[in-house]
Amino acid sequence: MVKKFLTENNITAYFNESMQKHTSFKVGGYAVCVAMPDTVEKASALVKFLKENNIKNYYLGNGSNVIFSDEGFDGVELFDDTFVISDFDSKSFGYHWQ
Repeated sequence: MVKKFLTENNITAYFNESMQKHTSFKVGGYAVCVAMPDTVEKASALVKFLKENNIKNYYLGNGSNVIFSDEGFDGVELFDDTFVISDFDSKSFGYHWQ
């Protein structure tokens, strides 16, 4: 279901991905999925989809200054390199970054 959504929306994603490849400290276990939306609109659509389908997700920005657990994460990790979270109006569909 997630893979289909990502493909249909042209969102770059990696599955069973080591977080060591995506964080500045180069530590951490595996995430079931690492998604990299390249526009605010794609990020909004993805977060809305994940919320509506009760799929765990966590926003990591560009991975700087993050220590990711060696135990991994059984959900979708969101990264962005092309926009900043302040551009993202999360209130438009009731999701709030934590």
